[in-house]
Formats: sequence, structure tokens, C-alpha cells
Amino acid sequence: MDLAANLETIRRRIKTACDRSDREPNSLTLLAVTKTQPPETVDAAAGLGLLVCGENKVQEAKAKIPLCSA
Repeated sequence: MDLAANLETIRRRIKTACDRSDREPNSLTLLAVTKTQPPETVDAAAGLGLLVCGENKVQEAKAKIPLCSA
């Protein structure tokens, strides 16, 4: 999985949608869902600027948060 390439694709799609709807891309918040992802992947995503994350289960979030550096 190339996280940086995937993120770039998503950001391009957001920009395209915003252009069509006459909306500024920075008016949106991209929410990364970390379900089933290990803390290392969450850290990598944070390093790419994804600082707002969602988790499916509180128990998983509580276990991951202390293991993440961001």
C-alpha cells in the first residue's frame, strides 16, 4: 500500500469535486478511518498531514492512541 500515492489521489478527487461545486477544498476536513490499521500506519498517515482520525471501536482507539507519536 502506497499511502502517500493514495492520499494524493484522494486529494485530487476532492479538488475536482470542489471545483465542480464552487467550493474551496480547504473548507473540508478529510477524516482518516483507522479501522483495522496498525499504529505504524496511523503514524505514517499523521506524517502525511492526516491528523483527524476516526476509529470504529473505542477499545481499538484506546489501545492505538498511546502507541502513536502524533
